[in-house]
Amino acid sequence: MPRRKSKGGLYGRDDWSKHERTWANILHREIFETGKYFKRTGVAAKYRKTKILNSRESSEEDEGFEEGGCGQPYVKMINLSSKEYLDQLNQLISQLEERVELVSGEISNLEGVDRKASELTDRLSKLTRLVNQIVVWHQDHNETEQRLQELREDLEEACSQARELHATTRKQLTELGQLLPPETQDKLSNTELTAEKLLQQLEDMESEHKRARTVRYEFQVDVEETQFWISKSETRIQDRTLEPHLLKDYLNEIQGEVGGVTEQLDSLLNNGKIISEKTDNQQEKELVQSTTTNITDQLTQLKHLIDDKKNAANEAIDAWAKFLQMHTAVKTWCTEKEAFLQEPLVFTSLSSAKLKLQDYTGTIKSVKHVNKNLGEMSRELGRITAVGSAGDLFDRLAEVEKMKGDLESNLMERNALLQELTEEWDQCERKLKEAQAWTTKSRDSLESLTNKKRPIRDQLNLREKMLNDITIQRKRALMALEKLQVHFREEMEGDQDVHILGRQIDSDLEALSLEIREQSQVLESCLSQLDQYQQEIGNLRQKILSCEGELRTVSSPAYTAKDRDKASAQQSACRERIKGFQSKITAFTQRMNLINQRGTPDQDAMSSS
Repeated sequence: MPRRKSKGGLYGRDDWSKHERTWANILHREIFETGKYFKRTGVAAKYRKTKILNSRESSEEDEGFEEGGCGQPYVKMINLSSKEYLDQLNQLISQLEERVELVSGEISNLEGVDRKASELTDRLSKLTRLVNQIVVWHQDHNETEQRLQELREDLEEACSQARELHATTRKQLTELGQLLPPETQDKLSNTELTAEKLLQQLEDMESEHKRARTVRYEFQVDVEETQFWISKSETRIQDRTLEPHLLKDYLNEIQGEVGGVTEQLDSLLNNGKIISEKTDNQQEKELVQSTTTNITDQLTQLKHLIDDKKNAANEAIDAWAKFLQMHTAVKTWCTEKEAFLQEPLVFTSLSSAKLKLQDYTGTIKSVKHVNKNLGEMSRELGRITAVGSAGDLFDRLAEVEKMKGDLESNLMERNALLQELTEEWDQCERKLKEAQAWTTKSRDSLESLTNKKRPIRDQLNLREKMLNDITIQRKRALMALEKLQVHFREEMEGDQDVHILGRQIDSDLEALSLEIREQSQVLESCLSQLDQYQQEIGNLRQKILSCEGELRTVSSPAYTAKDRDKASAQQSACRERIKGFQSKITAFTQRMNLINQRGTPDQDAMSSS
């Protein structure tokens, strides 16, 4: 260190560096103030209050000098002997030389500290520019993370060097019992503070980068999960294999999940807004905006679809209930009609058959209502299948349709059978009644006076005709009964009145036939007697003609002329014979008239002999 030649302390040299000035002050304090080399004197307070600097002379042998800006009292050397003084002075010189050498090294160190601090400052400026160049919201997170990691390594190294430089310098000066120069202290502190601030900035950028990564990741996850949920929900809603009840349960479940998905959508929209505000990539902004818009629209459409499907599911459930209600009604009808068909067809009269026919006709009319129910069931099935699966309802419908078809076929068959039966029965009864009426009329006709007044031959012809008519009537009745019997089946029980009537009529016709045959035999006997009597009358008339011829002969003048008496006698005899013959003819005629009136032959036949 150069010697001080200026007056008034250390500020007279202009060629000293700041570190030399600093160490000069340090040495000054050590020599004159610490008491290491000199003892302190009790200088009165008046020396501080008076202007010593104006009255003190500049000399190297002064008791002390004022430290620049330190405000410390003067010190004085201890009164020593010349030898001791010289020894101590030599010792002081040696120590000062050592101290000067040490101070020179420390000055060099401080200059190196300044240089290193400047280098660190430049390095931190470069790192600051690099840090400011980083876009934490860049899409390539790996690249950004790599750059941040590299900068963190460089910055941590710079911070470590700044802290180490500051600490090492402070430690070295502390070991020397000195303080760090203010300018160096400020520079090192500023360098360390700049490094810490830059490191804090980098940490903030890393946090922001982590936030960017997290926001993008959460945005992507929310997008995927929301789209997956929407797609899954739409698939479940549009699943036509689900029954309406199950579909409604799914809809309620999905509707219960809408709140959570809406919250997730809000998070997605917030993250999308953050990405749009932070990113500098226009394509990413457009993609985020289109994605959020599409998902919002999809969720809105899904909500509308849920509402529509829920309404449709409720309608389908109502249709399902109506279907089951009508299915129960149709099945009940089928059960009742099966029992109705199992009832035996027991009737003994046409009226009971007609009543049964009315029952079957009413039952067939009820088929119209059943067909209407089946049509309604088909329409309800259409409403159900428009929403989802109808389950086993088609099988149920097919089952009751088959049951209804079989029952309707059996009912129609029975009804047709009963219809034909009643018609045939009606015709049969009409024919039987006609035969019965004809029998009565024929019997009355035979017993009538007019018929009895008719000639025997006419009566006989009438009876022969009646016998033929009886045969026809019996055949008609028999055929009517046989035709009616064709319509009776095994399940038709009972002895019908028509058969009783048929047997009765047949008996009446048989009886009438026997009567007519007996009457015909009587009439034939009468005719035989009448023919016999007519033949006798003819013979008698022949005899009368012969007698009349003989009478004319014996009455002729020529014969009379021969023998009048004989002729008269012969004439009288002829006239008597003629009269006798005429009497017989009259008797036969009367007997014939009597036979005709009586209608019975004579028990004792007359003879002309």
